[in-house]
Amino acid sequence: TVELTDLHPTLADAAGLAIPKGLDGASVLPLVKDPKAKWNRPAFTQVRRNGYMGRSVRDERYRYVEWDDGKKGVQLFDYETDHGELKNLANDPKHAATVAAMKAKLK
Repeated sequence: TVELTDLHPTLADAAGLAIPKGLDGASVLPLVKDPKAKWNRPAFTQVRRNGYMGRSVRDERYRYVEWDDGKKGVQLFDYETDHGELKNLANDPKHAATVAAMKAKLK
């Protein structure tokens, strides 16, 4: 998963320029050259709905969401089995370790 913050370093890298220090993103040029290249950077998003913030983290397999820091609910979706985000796995005990790992990434 890549983010908009990856655009600046990617364009600099593609142009052969030095990637400025201190940017949040990373060049995705290795993925452009080889789509099967290793990539372990998650993508983060946030949105305000109904007066409270929703924050999420997405890796290659899962998306984890906390609404109002978890007070309004949490969600976990598995993109290997549920591309449409139809089944929330956050309260399934079988996914407790995944919830904990994704929660740690979000913090």
